Amino acid sequence: MEASIKQFGIKIRNLILNPTVFWKSEKLEPNGVQHLFVAQFLPLVLLTGAAEFAGQILRGSGFYLMFPLLRSIREILFFLL
Repeated sequence: MEASIKQFGIKIRNLILNPTVFWKSEKLEPNGVQHLFVAQFLPLVLLTGAAEFAGQILRGSGFYLMFPLLRSIREILFFLL
């Protein structure tokens, strides 16, 4: 598990710093679109939802946990649809 998290971090760093090299290397790997979606896009979307949740909690809404939870779910759905 730790190795996959480390590999994911390296891939994200390469995607941000060297996108052309990253996509050329991804094109050479025999992975399909489904693998790309599940292994790279979905974790980033979940990270966005977690960041939205944390931001709303730190902002201190008066609706307790329900409002930040619904906002994070909304962000995730916006990216997936």
